[in-house]
Amino acid sequence: MNRKDEYNEWLAELEQTVSALDGTLIRAQKRRRRKKIILGPILSVAAVFALFVVAVNSSVKVAYACSQIPILKELAEAVTFSRSLTDAVENEYVQPMNLTQEEDGVTVSVEYLIVDQKQVNVFFRIASEEEKEYNVSPTVLTRDKKSAGCAYGMKNHDAKNGELRSMTIDFLDEDVPDGLVVKFDVSERGAGRVGVFEFLLEFDPQFTAVGKVYEINKTVLLDGNEIIIRRMEVYPTHLRVNIEESTENKDELKGLEFYIKTDWGMEFETVSNGIVAHGSVDTPEITSYRADSTYFYEADHLEIVITGADWLDKSRELVYVNLLTGETKGLPEHVKYGAAVKLGGGWAVTFDVKIKEEDHFDQNFAWRYYDAEGNEYDMNARSHMYKDSMDEDYEEYYEEIVHLSEYPYNEAWLKLQYTHSWEAEEPVAILVQE
Repeated sequence: MNRKDEYNEWLAELEQTVSALDGTLIRAQKRRRRKKIILGPILSVAAVFALFVVAVNSSVKVAYACSQIPILKELAEAVTFSRSLTDAVENEYVQPMNLTQEEDGVTVSVEYLIVDQKQVNVFFRIASEEEKEYNVSPTVLTRDKKSAGCAYGMKNHDAKNGELRSMTIDFLDEDVPDGLVVKFDVSERGAGRVGVFEFLLEFDPQFTAVGKVYEINKTVLLDGNEIIIRRMEVYPTHLRVNIEESTENKDELKGLEFYIKTDWGMEFETVSNGIVAHGSVDTPEITSYRADSTYFYEADHLEIVITGADWLDKSRELVYVNLLTGETKGLPEHVKYGAAVKLGGGWAVTFDVKIKEEDHFDQNFAWRYYDAEGNEYDMNARSHMYKDSMDEDYEEYYEEIVHLSEYPYNEAWLKLQYTHSWEAEEPVAILVQE
């Protein structure tokens, strides 16, 4: 039985389970249209499946209906933030775990892994009989308790007692090893520390060896800058498009808008919730961009379709701010200075940023900034919030607040993330073949 036949059978079963949800798929389709995603001409069964994936990621009720299928029972709702992980669960690409530790009435249990050659997704619970709520800070180490050389982050920070949580461990240049040590430092919200729960995660090699690399090595011209598309890597948990920039470019690439298209018209968007891009250890430039994975789909060929980009003008990397007078130099057009407030031994500086898309915040300033002597400082916090007032000249802006802690000076030079955005008049398509 092929993939499409399986879904014919599967969808028939769902019709009985979710009859009360008539119209959900249509509503999901409308949401996709608002996001400027075009499915294009595709086979009817594939079209139903494409919309079903959207519905799983958009509706708790549909996710619950999916949970009636045995392998989805525990994970359907936990992976709704990721289309790739949703596909992995639907295809039973899951390594069950049964690791549990208990201390002072608090139980931490690691229940599932979704792991491949480059990424580990850990699903776990923190529970107690007293129904208290807990915060957790993770640490990832090698088997011999050394730095694992990876990036990692938590989701479900506000999870309640007993709810399934998840974290992602991502390897950049190296592959996922055969095992990792994960430590969960657990504390009760509003109270003290509970303890550190340590687990050795050993990975089934049938998962960690999975991935495919397509060599491309094609040069494209984007907004007057040359970009070399080196390769595309496809894994069950995500897809990577690896690029290289010409040293002659006037701008540095800071964001790439694209999608992956199959020969039968299905599209896979860039990642919007999780790791969206990364650089290598040898350069500060971004060298790899992420999209939803095509791993569980058959296609004779794929296309990378580029629709836009964010750029940093190399001659305008720093923005000058006089924290006393409000004078600024070098702000990009989409950012306006707001105010600077003395805060302890430092400053909180507010900027109004034009919204690019609904429910989305950009990071407009890098984590490092400088004083008049060129000394480097690390920005230790930032926050975003929507503006709630309007006047005649009001456009849709949100506030980005950067915190310059323990900074005694009245002038600062902030490093920009990007200076301008570009939208392609015609999408740039790169064919990907075996």
